[in-house]
Amino acid sequence: MLLPSNVFENGVGMFWGLIDTRDYMRARFAAADALLQISTIKAVEMALAHFQDMLRLCRPDNLGVRDIVPGLLLRLDREQECYDFLKWWAVVDYDGHYDWSDASLPYLDIRGANAFEAVDAFTSSLSLNQLVNLALLKVHIYADMDSYDPQYMDDFGSSWPPPPTELMRPIGEITKKKVRTIRSSAVSGISESLKDQYQALFRMVHKANPCFWEALVDASCHTAGYGPKCQETYQSLITNRSDNTRMNMALKVEVLAMKALGIFL
Repeated sequence: MLLPSNVFENGVGMFWGLIDTRDYMRARFAAADALLQISTIKAVEMALAHFQDMLRLCRPDNLGVRDIVPGLLLRLDREQECYDFLKWWAVVDYDGHYDWSDASLPYLDIRGANAFEAVDAFTSSLSLNQLVNLALLKVHIYADMDSYDPQYMDDFGSSWPPPPTELMRPIGEITKKKVRTIRSSAVSGISESLKDQYQALFRMVHKANPCFWEALVDASCHTAGYGPKCQETYQSLITNRSDNTRMNMALKVEVLAMKALGIFL
């Protein structure tokens, strides 16, 4: 395909299909990846902005940016955006009829999706990286809901949630919004549902790649083999790298607990 005049206006949506733009897209990907080596919130925000604009320029996402964005949104505590992003990619082309070349069609337009809903209906369309991030998001929401204490105001003279500490991340906006719309008696049932959901996602990840959770707990595991699954595990761990120690620890604790219970068989 020939490069159109003013490509940043006339080529939006299908950049990769324009051969002469590929070096630009690769360079921009490398620039965003370099920013992620800096390990600051500002650098993550700048990298995310690059990746999101790359998706605008190339809707079919030939470079796999859609596998990276959810983890960055979680690192920035933008949980609702993360869920909306994952759901869009899961449902957009369920019947194979979405025209990726038509820039007039809605794109990444899901807003405010129900992050408490069951996930089994649409997870079959997600990649390994996306499943991992959805599992982590569900663990986050479960931990937030499970910590909800309507008596906090009475006991401590202030409203829930309590302020974050060095050992406790801030309660996410998804949970804070949810508890304002439900009775306290409903919390335990919602928590149990979320637990069932993230455990189901853990099993889906394990089925897709039996190496992944083991490698997350012990980073040296992915070097033990050279088959396709081992290489996929390595690439997925790199894609999902995070400097949020508490985030990684939450997953590792759950993985160890589920292994101890024999859930991964």
